[in-house]
Amino acid sequence: MGNYSIVVLDFETTGLSPNYGDRTIEVGAVLIQNNQIVDRFQSLMNPGMMISSFIENYTGITNKMLRSSPSITEVMQNFATFIGKDHLVAHNASFDCRFLDAELNRINKQRRQEFVCSMLVSRRLYPEAPSHSLETLVRYKKLKTGGVYHRALADAEMTGHLWISMVNDLKSAYKFRTVPFDLMQRLSKVSKATAPAFLKRLAGEQDRYEPDRRESPESEQIKLKKRRLAKSKHQFGAIVRETSRDRDFIAYNNGTVLDTQTNLMWATSDNGSNINWWNARRYCENYRGGGYSDWRMPTLDELERLYESGNHKNVIQIIDWFVWASETRGSEAAHFFFFNGLRYWRHQSYYDFFRALPVRSCK
Repeated sequence: MGNYSIVVLDFETTGLSPNYGDRTIEVGAVLIQNNQIVDRFQSLMNPGMMISSFIENYTGITNKMLRSSPSITEVMQNFATFIGKDHLVAHNASFDCRFLDAELNRINKQRRQEFVCSMLVSRRLYPEAPSHSLETLVRYKKLKTGGVYHRALADAEMTGHLWISMVNDLKSAYKFRTVPFDLMQRLSKVSKATAPAFLKRLAGEQDRYEPDRRESPESEQIKLKKRRLAKSKHQFGAIVRETSRDRDFIAYNNGTVLDTQTNLMWATSDNGSNINWWNARRYCENYRGGGYSDWRMPTLDELERLYESGNHKNVIQIIDWFVWASETRGSEAAHFFFFNGLRYWRHQSYYDFFRALPVRSCK
């Protein structure tokens, strides 16, 4: 693997987001050294609230079990000691990262190390897999499993075995002698189409490969794109200015957000209410944010790129988790689930918890 340790973790929670008051109810983690699981951590924790019957049925964790469990504060103090300064890995890491940061913040601690998302890495290594949910990948790769899902330690163990498998596959397929954590980070961020060429290039350079900690050369590209966008000065009588930035994403005061990696421009928020597919398409095509008239409905690939970047969250507001995509098959339309990063199909008339998010190509 490399001369480093990683902690693979998983949380079970009361709901989808700590921003809506949801809390953790179980944490499970495995410590991997030399590409082997060498230690484990698991604990239920009392969230100080009742959990829903849906969560009870989904996880098998009951309110009775939680009443006699230690407090979240006590467990998180111990868990913070367990993870120490080791690198972190999770499947659909954006979910676990949010809860880890929220719970650490409650005990006046802060995460310093970075995450790698095993789901994003698996999409680049196994593009032919039926899906990239943890359960599907375990079956696809014939990984070790006890047959239990949606319990924290069981999911962390399976994700750990997936990580070990991906490291071994990189070594066998591309002849890497070691697989640095930085390589996995970078792999998770390249496009799926360019991943094979990216890996071949790094494998050929591995004798002199070191994790690149210098400032990204993209900064000059971003400056150039900012200047080009700023040429359209007067829109609604105001000069277009940058208001905030999150890595590749730049938000402007005209209600638009530019992804400098894809040259896609997004609306700063979804439509704000439940909407079916037909009305979502109409909404996107009639959208006039920033004074532009060529807005449209995004494709599944574009929504997936938005999700995978993980950097849109501070500049684009998606109130609900489901966003309609442009693809259709018969009476069904595609949509993207921003909770787990997966693609689904639903009848075009359906509207509960569905939103529209306009996009345009920024030339």
